[in-house]
Amino acid sequence: MKKILALTAIFLLGAVGYAFADLDVTGTVEKTKSVTVNEKVKINKGVRVNVDIAVEGNQGAEASSLLNQSATKNTVSRHKDAGTYDMIYRTATVSSSINANTGIVNVNQEVGNSINQANLISAAISWSEGEGVVGFANSQASMEQVNRRNSVMAHEQSGGGPQKQSLISNSILENRGIVNVNQSVGNMNNQANQIVLAVASEALVALSEADLGQSSTGNTVNEVGTVRLDSITNSINGNVGVVNVNQSSGNMNNQSNIISISASVPSVIEMM
Repeated sequence: MKKILALTAIFLLGAVGYAFADLDVTGTVEKTKSVTVNEKVKINKGVRVNVDIAVEGNQGAEASSLLNQSATKNTVSRHKDAGTYDMIYRTATVSSSINANTGIVNVNQEVGNSINQANLISAAISWSEGEGVVGFANSQASMEQVNRRNSVMAHEQSGGGPQKQSLISNSILENRGIVNVNQSVGNMNNQANQIVLAVASEALVALSEADLGQSSTGNTVNEVGTVRLDSITNSINGNVGVVNVNQSSGNMNNQSNIISISASVPSVIEMM
């Protein structure tokens, strides 16, 4: 168990391991995968991999993650005498936060309208020691984000801006591991971070897949005298591992970070 925990920590912190094998290629492995999702979203996938190997696998690690986000037929409007009656100010602030963490950190912050935010992490680890241990590792990440037929009309006070601010300052510093952050003060935005990890000891086959579909259609924006500010200052520095950050003060934006990793590592790791 201690060795499993040590392997996981080393992999997330960016350590590099090597796997060596000396094999005669004589066998055949075939893989066929099909994924179909019906939720106003349809994904058809066919994958075939032919690999000649000398031995039969006896272990495997497979991790998968599927995310759908949708914001449709939403309307945001303002007073016809905007600037006199409509003085809406929105600010999302991350200040001196999300610092010096170890492990996994997920943060969502929004003060807008019709916002979808998500952080997904999927991991699979197959680990065995001894002679004759072989296997495979497979990671698959799929994401679909849709914004459709949305309308925004904002006539805000031009002299009092910025009306919308996304601010990150002195934050997301010196972390070790995985950090995912979404921040939005806009309207009808989709933000997502997705990480899929599969690790197997002495794997002969390591496959990694990532699919991303984003759509923004039929949208109308009519803004007058609107001041927006996105700012990241003295932040996202000195981190070790994986850091994903999405920030938006706009309208109907699709933002995402998708990572799919499949790896083979030696069954015995020498600690430094």
